[in-house]
Amino acid sequence: MNMTGFRCVRIEEKESDRWNSFYLNSVYPVFSGSLSYLKAQKTKGRTIETFILEDNNENVAGAHYTLKSYFGGALKTADILSGIFFKNNLTYDALFYLIEHFIEWAVQKKASYVRIAPGFPNTIAGENSGYQAVFDEVFKRPGLQEIEKGRHTYWIDMTHSENQLLMGMQPQTRRKIRSAASAGLDVEYHLTYEEEKFMIFWELYQKLGKRKGFNMLSKERFREKVKAFLDAGACLFFLKYKGHLINIALATNYGIGYYYHGALNEGYKNLEGCPSSGHYMQWVIIQYLKGLGLKTYDMAGCPGPVPVPGHPRFDMWRFKYGFGGDHVQMMPVYGKVLKPLRGNLFQYMLYKK
Repeated sequence: MNMTGFRCVRIEEKESDRWNSFYLNSVYPVFSGSLSYLKAQKTKGRTIETFILEDNNENVAGAHYTLKSYFGGALKTADILSGIFFKNNLTYDALFYLIEHFIEWAVQKKASYVRIAPGFPNTIAGENSGYQAVFDEVFKRPGLQEIEKGRHTYWIDMTHSENQLLMGMQPQTRRKIRSAASAGLDVEYHLTYEEEKFMIFWELYQKLGKRKGFNMLSKERFREKVKAFLDAGACLFFLKYKGHLINIALATNYGIGYYYHGALNEGYKNLEGCPSSGHYMQWVIIQYLKGLGLKTYDMAGCPGPVPVPGHPRFDMWRFKYGFGGDHVQMMPVYGKVLKPLRGNLFQYMLYKK
């Protein structure tokens, strides 16, 4: 290994332009790398520090280091959960140096446990990306072990033409998009935070949560999230039928486009001639992001490659599958105990390991 030219430099908040310039041009610029988004993650007991790895004064890699305190500071965890970013191809030497620096930082902060979610795809459309071999080789030296499987999602390749994208969808998905498109739906695009627009989104979001029975964020936390997304670069889509709001969605509009949340107005069923708009809303997002020049759209998670009837999330899974995106499984989450008593307790509590 030759690491004589490496050094890690902490990026202050006032240097956000430097981070954004590096991060937005990295290999996989997912939304979680945004400093604006990270600011919204600073909950009580959590601190975040951002570092860029230089190689002979050139920015080559970077990550956000997070320290979280539990039980009044009796237990601390140090994490990289928003991904590791590389300017060009992943290299063993650069990754090794960055991970060594992170673990040293965690020890200095008196963390009991460390976790790393690389943020790289492990498989894309069933093909091995080759990244895990490099990570495993680096991670085995400090004793980092897999503690959680990587999340699943679908990626839409927006380098294809609109016609190619439509032809790659399931027939039912394509029909619903075309049916809604012919119904004369209107789209509004909102790029900045407005309290009035947020409250409309919140009302539909909480109604959806009660109807579906999922865990909802508080109004204040939801506001922080929505504002952070819009500040970082996102679009709030309002879909209307003859002046009536029937659907809202929020998606990032930089790097890898990401669908954050949406809320359907069930009242659309009482509007004569109004079509179901869920599929069309996704198509509106895809068209918008494609028009901005984005190449990839992340549909925000799924349980696996192909929908399984009877699965608790089958309806959502089938809905996303219908768009014909490539199934992607991200790399696992890795962990390491730094302080045996408290670190092992934390690992068992969260991961039963």
